Parts: sequence; C-alpha cells; structure tokens
Amino acid sequence: MKQMQETRRKFAAAKRGARRKLLELRQGLIPDVGDAVSAMELAAKLRQQLASLPANQRRSLRIRLALAVHDLQELDAELQRQFDEVRGELHRINRYRVAMLAYGGSKGKKSRAAPRRRAH
Repeated sequence: MKQMQETRRKFAAAKRGARRKLLELRQGLIPDVGDAVSAMELAAKLRQQLASLPANQRRSLRIRLALAVHDLQELDAELQRQFDEVRGELHRINRYRVAMLAYGGSKGKKSRAAPRRRAH
C-alpha cells in the first residue's frame, strides 16, 4: 500500500504542476483571462488580440505564442512520462497483489485454497 500512496502522491503533484503551468501560460498571453476558459475560447481571444495589434506587437505576440506552444509540448511530454511511470507502478503493484493472493495472502492471512496432497 505504501507504493500506491507514493503513486497517488506523484500523480497529484503532476496534476498540480500541469494546472500551474497552464495558468501561467494563460496569464502570460492574455492577462485578463480567468482560470475556467476552454481552449477554444482562449484561441478566439488570441485571434482577436492578434488582429487588433500593430505589426510589430503582433510579431512579439507570435513569438510568445511559439514559446507557449513549446512549453505546452514539454508539459505534455512530462505528463506522458509521469503517466507511464504511474501505469508501470500500478502494474507492478497489481502483479505483487495477485502473487500474494496466489501464495496464501499477505501477513498472516490464511490461504483459501485447499492444501496440496503429497504424492506417495
């Protein structure tokens, strides 16, 4: 169970990190955008903002957008790595649990399987 708690802790930390990074990106691109904005709404606001800017500011925003896309790609890769790690840990925990049940349970619990008879 200790492994499961550690897995949950890692997963929760990854989720908090992802939310924090997404909020930073939103606030960095469009400061007046709240936390509950969908990707479609954010894209529409960015299009409006780009269209209303002079050419030199539009270039600057495009650079910031490119950096934000890069950050999101890194975040996606990190979340995928975390997901793969959690999936592997859950798989190992499940194999261990199945083995424990197959070999008589864990820590003092008696096996429900009938005892084997010795061949004479």
